[in-house]
Amino acid sequence: MRWIKNKKGFTLLELIVSITASSVIIGGFLIAFSSVERSARAIDMESKNVARGNNVRMLIHKLVAGASSVRFETVSSGGEDYNVLYYYRWEKDATGVERLVEYGYFFTDEPLSNEAGYEMTLNATTGDYSRLPTNLYFNRVTGDNLTPIPATDFNYLDPNRFAVMEGVSNFYAKVEFHDTMEGASDISERMQNFTIDYQITSEYDTGQAVAGGSDTERRQTIFKGNAFAMGRVTEG
Repeated sequence: MRWIKNKKGFTLLELIVSITASSVIIGGFLIAFSSVERSARAIDMESKNVARGNNVRMLIHKLVAGASSVRFETVSSGGEDYNVLYYYRWEKDATGVERLVEYGYFFTDEPLSNEAGYEMTLNATTGDYSRLPTNLYFNRVTGDNLTPIPATDFNYLDPNRFAVMEGVSNFYAKVEFHDTMEGASDISERMQNFTIDYQITSEYDTGQAVAGGSDTERRQTIFKGNAFAMGRVTEG
């Protein structure tokens, strides 16, 4: 029996073996490349998450510096509970009168329908929609002579609120303060020191499939930080 050869002298059997071997090598390469690509994607997402956490740290430090008052509490507003880190900033006007010129607040909430991260998923078994991942938001109000309001009256659904970090499952802070000049005769001479220790727990999807299931892997990162503020004691 004579094997059929192509014009270059290769037999048909040799071509079949060569093609099969090439397919095995290319298949192995694609599997390895896909695995490397998934790992690179996970590392990239982790790096971006860490960068966002660092940006939030800098934002908190910048905004609370010089605040006259800083507080953290869980408040109920509009039927919802919010973990809120907020501050007030007072300044003297040209006549020496203290006026509230700014207040801002960080808080956790689910995204609104027009915001990034909003995606409702219906559970076919229970008929309920899944709970959305919460984000860490910031909102600020400025003016020449604002009226002080309690945290329960803040506008948490303000369309101008800004998501400083997505996928925040927990946000907590501890604020300690004390007067540094308790014996001062004039209240305008008294100062308060504030130390703020806070923790932000962020979760994100790596896009990598979990072994033995159809879900993808989620990872958690905890950011801890502290800030210092000093402001004048005010009658407000």
